[in-house]
Amino acid sequence: MNISLQKNDSITGLLKVEIETSDYAPAVDKALKTAQRKAQMPGFRSGMVPMGMIKKMYGKSALAEEINGLSNKHLMDYVKEKKLDLIGSPLPSESVDIEGSFDNPGRFVFHYDVAFAPEFTLSLDKSKRYTQKMIKVTEDVLKEEIDRLTKRYGSLTDVQRPETDEDVLFIDLYVSDADGNKIDEAYHRETILTLKGVSDEATKQALYLLERDATTRVNSRLLSSNETDLAQLLGVEKDNLDSVPETLILKVNKVQQIVKAELTEEFFAQHYPDGTVTSEEEMKASIRKQISGHYDNYSNQILYYAVQKDLIENTPIVLPVEFLKRWLPSVNESLTTEKVESEFQSYANGIKWELIENKIFSQFEINYTPDELDEAIRGNIRERFLQYGLPNVDDETVNKVLQQELKDQKAFKQHTERLLDKKVLDLVKKNCTIDLVEVAEADFFGEGQG
Repeated sequence: MNISLQKNDSITGLLKVEIETSDYAPAVDKALKTAQRKAQMPGFRSGMVPMGMIKKMYGKSALAEEINGLSNKHLMDYVKEKKLDLIGSPLPSESVDIEGSFDNPGRFVFHYDVAFAPEFTLSLDKSKRYTQKMIKVTEDVLKEEIDRLTKRYGSLTDVQRPETDEDVLFIDLYVSDADGNKIDEAYHRETILTLKGVSDEATKQALYLLERDATTRVNSRLLSSNETDLAQLLGVEKDNLDSVPETLILKVNKVQQIVKAELTEEFFAQHYPDGTVTSEEEMKASIRKQISGHYDNYSNQILYYAVQKDLIENTPIVLPVEFLKRWLPSVNESLTTEKVESEFQSYANGIKWELIENKIFSQFEINYTPDELDEAIRGNIRERFLQYGLPNVDDETVNKVLQQELKDQKAFKQHTERLLDKKVLDLVKKNCTIDLVEVAEADFFGEGQG
């Protein structure tokens, strides 16, 4: 067997694979003998079917399977041995015909089109300038967050009638007859209601005037403008709202008001058991750090995409376009030639970024150690728990999740990609000029989403 490479230009070439009879004959003979031992045909004892008949039945398929396997194996060995830096994988040539006949087998010659990763230069220095938006955590934001937390961990106390939109009304909703008597079989539901969910202003003002045990007639459709919330309030599926009578009697059984938790030693000990927060100022500092850290992830993500877009658009990379338009459908059955043609720029940008990223890895010797990956996964696990309101997850729980994700190939790949992306961004921040701009929350999201 012989393999040779002919370069068409700097980014495409033709691999020629020559297979002699001696390369495949022994394996084909062995496959046919195996088929003979297993063959069963009327008129012949098991394993005694004549080889001539076996060759007629299985000869071509055994030959094709062996030649295909030989060709693929030696192609990959050649690429590895010669250290060819390819884009995609070799494709059977459309311009050069196969030499050889499966009807009269002898010497076969196959040709494969290949594409090489293009050479290009990449500069990451102070001349590269990017803007990174950072969230501005104001005193008002801190006060709002403390107010939210103290309400969340506060208590409820009974009051005579609602005083704020956040007061909770425990109510009966039912249908009554002309004399005001409840008709249970028509509709009846005991539920709770907060006035901030009532969008109709007239309805809300009427409810503000109700004391405990008072009743009023309401339009059930005006208790919330959100159909999902209204369905939950009325105790039906959203598609069955019409089954609830429009006019209902609303009776107030009880009104409770949220009393915010006080920022005492007990509060700090309960909600910050690690002892890092023991005062309101330390609580503000902790919240500021938490909010900044949360937004930092978005900020870094937006910066990463800006860098990615800039490098893709402004790094001169010549791609083997026609080769890629053939190769992409060959490795993804869901891609049609028409789809690749219409969306080729998107696929080309993805390939360009992969080439740029690999260039960054090699040029700046970016890699990671097992300890770095372990630490990164732990950090990601703690971030996810924090999103569910669990800021102080114990090491045992983190270790358990860590071991599960190390066994999950998909999760493991996502973690390694996330770590390498961070290292690329850290490199950009170190080598390039980053202009930090503080913006308000509304501006941060408005511009970031644009």
